[in-house]
Amino acid sequence: MNDRYHRAARDGYLDLLKEATRKDLNAPDEDGMTPTLWAAYHGNLEALRLIVGRGGNPDKCDIWGNTPLHLAAANGHLNCLFFLVSFGANIWCLDNDYHTPLDMAATKSHMDCVRYLDNIATKQTGLNTKLVSKMRDRAFRDAERRIKECVKMQKKHHKRMERRFQKETSEASASDVMSFSSYSSSSLSHKLHKLNSATVSVPYSQVAN
Repeated sequence: MNDRYHRAARDGYLDLLKEATRKDLNAPDEDGMTPTLWAAYHGNLEALRLIVGRGGNPDKCDIWGNTPLHLAAANGHLNCLFFLVSFGANIWCLDNDYHTPLDMAATKSHMDCVRYLDNIATKQTGLNTKLVSKMRDRAFRDAERRIKECVKMQKKHHKRMERRFQKETSEASASDVMSFSSYSSSSLSHKLHKLNSATVSVPYSQVAN
């Protein structure tokens, strides 16, 4: 997989990110991390602005359910939280452990992020309780679906590892059998050679007697 834009987001290489398409900026790596997620994780605000402005999805999560808001909150990047919330990112989203970005900020003791997200949550609830309720319900359903997919992926990975182990075990057993067979054949050949040598070395007079 070409991860040049993921690395650019991590390291803040804006010129390279300007070349990326919407597809590039939403492409997941093996952990489901997009350039948007990497920029939020490292707190690269300018890279995050550029990526989201060019079509990077601010609500797309990795395989563990972490959105850019989760990663920014968990790492104390308040400036990234300001930007993502102002852009319309969903503060009610849940990861695979049903944690919100606010929960993650509290877990890591980033109290400035906690106060900000709590204030936004209070404002949104006060403005439109029904809409917030719908957003929370949707976030819960999304988490449930994602968790089921994650379990399926883990089962497939486990089965794949089992098949690989069985294949390697079978090949090792076959190799051991061949080695033993080769050793037994060589040993028998050596013994026969010694026996023939001993027979040849017996004097004719002893054989005649």
